[in-house]
Amino acid sequence: MTVQVAPIEILREELDERGIAFDEFLSLLSRPRSRSLAMLKGESPLTASMATDLERLLGVSAMFWLRLGRRYRAWAVERAASEEG
Repeated sequence: MTVQVAPIEILREELDERGIAFDEFLSLLSRPRSRSLAMLKGESPLTASMATDLERLLGVSAMFWLRLGRRYRAWAVERAASEEG
């Protein structure tokens, strides 16, 4: 099984390269901080609206973020199932 990276890890790298503070960036998103964090950590699905916000703010395509979130969540579910069984 290939290990996947949560969207938050890619976002942190992107922000570091641009010299943008993570907390400052979260304040630019159009949703509560807790909801943004849950999506970025892969704890809840990353929505099209969130992906569009990320694209608008970073210039990285919404499809990239949606695919990354979907792959991470699928991997996490598979990993949890294999640990249970």
